[in-house]
Order: sequence, then C-alpha cells, then structure tokens
Amino acid sequence: MCKNDLNIHFCTCKSKKQEKIVHNKNSRRFKRQFDENEYLRKKFTWVLSRYIKEHYNGIDGLIYPPDNKLTEDLTLDFFLQKLNSDVKLFDFEYIPKEGDNLVIRTEYINKKVKNKNRDSLHEYLSFIYKENKWISDFYNFFYDQTEDINEGILKLEKL
Repeated sequence: MCKNDLNIHFCTCKSKKQEKIVHNKNSRRFKRQFDENEYLRKKFTWVLSRYIKEHYNGIDGLIYPPDNKLTEDLTLDFFLQKLNSDVKLFDFEYIPKEGDNLVIRTEYINKKVKNKNRDSLHEYLSFIYKENKWISDFYNFFYDQTEDINEGILKLEKL
C-alpha cells in the first residue's frame, strides 16, 4: 500500500492576482503570450458553510453530485482521514458544529480568456460534519439554506 505523503492546509489568504492584459487574438503579442499550460492551470478552493434550516427557495434545477476525487492524490478517503484527524488544518480558529459543510472545488486560475468567462468546472468534493465526524455528503441548495463562514485556497505541500 502506498503512503500518501501530502499535507494540506485550508488557507483564507487570497492569491495575489494580477490582471493580465489580454490582447486581440490576431495581434503578435497575443500569439507570443498564449501559453497552453498556463491556460489549463487549476487551483483548489474551499468554502466552509453552516447549515441554517430547510428552506425551499422556489427554484428547481440540476445538481452535479460531488466527485470521489479531484486528483490521484486528493481523494475522498484522503480528505476524510485528514479532516477527522486531530491535526489543525485551518488557518483560523474553527470548531466544527453539527451540519457544517466543507466544499472543495477545482477552478481554473485564469477564469477569463479574451474578456470572456470560461465555463465552470464541476469537479468538487463535499463533506458534512455529523455526529462528531466529517462524512462525505452534500446539501441540496434548492432546499437547504446555509451561510458561508469562510473561504480560501487549499495549499498543498509534499512531505
């Protein structure tokens, strides 16, 4: 069995984002500037929310269910093991309460290309704190009301 030597930290810091100047696709600057690896780069973000109550918001729609993994290393079991350990993972004082929801998403680093928003990625994991432990589960945002507590970026570190 392989040992996963990856450490995670839920950071509330915002990335220092510099807006790039995007040139017209026919310009020489654009052709020199475009980098496919940069275009495909992704980051992992998280949102921690607290369950308020069951409340139908009057809208129905399609919900993409959570995935089982974000990458080969970032699996459902990996996060459950880390979240249910005694290690402090958040960079702020946090004690989980019954019904708290942690959602970890994959997002493109460059959300806009040529001044147009890119499609969202639907890759995410969702955990709910129930009976003093984190489990894999999600809320139906059409029927469950939650309130965001905090959000940020998932920092990864090889041991």
